[in-house]
Amino acid sequence: MIRNKKLLYYLLPATIAIWGIVFYKVLTTLWRGDDAAPAIPSANVKGAKEKISADTFSLIGTYRDPFLGKIADKPPISAEIKPPVHQPVKTEVKTVWPAIIYGGMIKNQQTKKMVALININGQDNLLAPGEEKEGLKLLAVFPDSVEMISGKEKRVIRKKK
Repeated sequence: MIRNKKLLYYLLPATIAIWGIVFYKVLTTLWRGDDAAPAIPSANVKGAKEKISADTFSLIGTYRDPFLGKIADKPPISAEIKPPVHQPVKTEVKTVWPAIIYGGMIKNQQTKKMVALININGQDNLLAPGEEKEGLKLLAVFPDSVEMISGKEKRVIRKKK
């Protein structure tokens, strides 16, 4: 299998040494945990207090507009600050939809009327467009979905595959 055994005598210890170093680094990292933070060298070790001055800066807002290519005008600064006007929050009445499963549609060959097979809260119902059952009105029947309305909210219910 291996023709040159001298090469094997050098490569096998090198491979073992490399994998040993990798395992050593992983295990020491796991044993050390998160509480050992790396040491950050500090220029002021003895505790002498250093005065920190506040950094001051100002923003110049006269930059070129990247879209128009001209320098943007400064907006006028208003001295009077108006409090925000609080408008009453309109609460919408959410309708609670029952569990609806669309099973498919049946077309009467003589009358050409479409009827949908709809399971509402575990009960199978045959509904034609315009009919209502348990507060739900069927608006339209399609091969893959139906459109229903409850109160003011419309929904499209897709056929389960």
